[in-house]
Amino acid sequence: MTRSLHTASGVLFAALYLLIPTAAVSDSLWSMPDGSVLRLSDAGQARIIRHLSPSEEAQYAGEFPNATFFQGRINGSTLAGSVILRSEVCGQTTFPVRGQVEQDPLRITFTGESIVRDCLIPTSQFRAHQIVLSYIGPAE
Repeated sequence: MTRSLHTASGVLFAALYLLIPTAAVSDSLWSMPDGSVLRLSDAGQARIIRHLSPSEEAQYAGEFPNATFFQGRINGSTLAGSVILRSEVCGQTTFPVRGQVEQDPLRITFTGESIVRDCLIPTSQFRAHQIVLSYIGPAE
């Protein structure tokens, strides 16, 4: 009896641990290194991250409140979808990314590549991106 109880509690602990990344990123607030605050919302497996309060630097670049930053899906602790970056000069760029939900501290690291943008000259060069969002807490 003790062994089965121990095994059952171990299985429950493992199941809860695996749910933490998904639960923690549902309807929550995140910060970017530039000081922008974003809100992650969920609808089943779908995830949307929008600028709640873009930093002054981000606003200068063309970001605005409620602008979509990421749109995609979550599978376990991995996000896959598209990031949208805006530029006052060149407009917006959308590119595919993968995001990994990490623990201790809770954060999401997105990686992807976008075409290097020069508004006047077409290019075929790519730029690697790594964008880290740090967990602030649940949205109110």
